[in-house]
Amino acid sequence: GDGSVRMVLELETGLVDRGADLQALSQYPSEKEILFAPLTSLEVRYTETEGSILVVKTKANINLRSPTIDEVVAKRYQTLRQSKDTNMLEAKQHFQSPQWRAIAKGMTSINIARSISDDDGLHTTIGNNNNNNN
Repeated sequence: GDGSVRMVLELETGLVDRGADLQALSQYPSEKEILFAPLTSLEVRYTETEGSILVVKTKANINLRSPTIDEVVAKRYQTLRQSKDTNMLEAKQHFQSPQWRAIAKGMTSINIARSISDDDGLHTTIGNNNNNNN
């Protein structure tokens, strides 16, 4: 009578994607509780109404090819490490260039005194620190 609609979720499972029965461990033993594996998804097959009840028929799907969290983290770590190694190599090559060697000969320290444009159009701020503030 209050105009609300109730929903029932019917879940079709197979031998691989059936989940683990937790009824014996449940706080509510009269309820059937199932624990599904990580990366399990529910595919909605169809819906139907039975009076004021919406019945959603679903099928459980386990994606056995998706990486685990540990695999994702390891891949991310490897990517970051490779990026760091590449950046370090590029920086080393850049700072060993004849342009930088010529600049470094006259330098006593690096400061934000003047801007020198490199070949890529980027601006690097370096300069002589000849100010003696005694």
